Amino acid sequence: MSFYDEITSVNIMDYSREVDAKSENEVERALAKARNDEQLDLGDFMALISPKAIPYISEMAMLAQKITRRRFGNGVSMYVPLYLTNLCTNNCKYCGFAVHNKFKRRVLNAEETRLECEAIKKMGYENILVVTGENERRGGMDYFREMLPIVKEYASYLSMEVQPLDTHEYKELKTLGLDAVMVYQETYDPACYKENHLSGKKQICVIEWKLLNA
Repeated sequence: MSFYDEITSVNIMDYSREVDAKSENEVERALAKARNDEQLDLGDFMALISPKAIPYISEMAMLAQKITRRRFGNGVSMYVPLYLTNLCTNNCKYCGFAVHNKFKRRVLNAEETRLECEAIKKMGYENILVVTGENERRGGMDYFREMLPIVKEYASYLSMEVQPLDTHEYKELKTLGLDAVMVYQETYDPACYKENHLSGKKQICVIEWKLLNA
């Protein structure tokens, strides 16, 4: 079973109702498990994000800090985002890059990209996050093949926020120097997704979603 099959097999609103129905006793039971380093389950998570958990926020914050420091120490990882292009063909309500927003668009060329990397190097950063809008024609794989090797020269750790690609393209990104790739799925609720993705490739995903569930 694919992740898509799994996520579409549940009703998100059912989970929402379960969260709202959680009791104070269930919140306290979940917190007790966390204090004793016991494994929490989905029901515990629901209790901790429920309205009944509001009075326990301070305690949850302290427990979270304790667990985080035990697992990761006191280190803080810093990175610099490098925006290669703000071109985008999508029209999403929540995004400043949305195609309906009227402002000057830029696509950095090789020389401009290197200048940005030199500036980042002078700041002392080697952890770089590459960011682009979603535009396959001017900001797709051909563009990445040219720009990512340049950025990699300046990065000991290189990650990227990228539009959805085919499997073989994700594999190729690794050969171009990437250490990590992030693709954001803003919501798994089909109705909410449709409401917030008005046009562009992401709107096509809404149509495909409908066809798969027809």
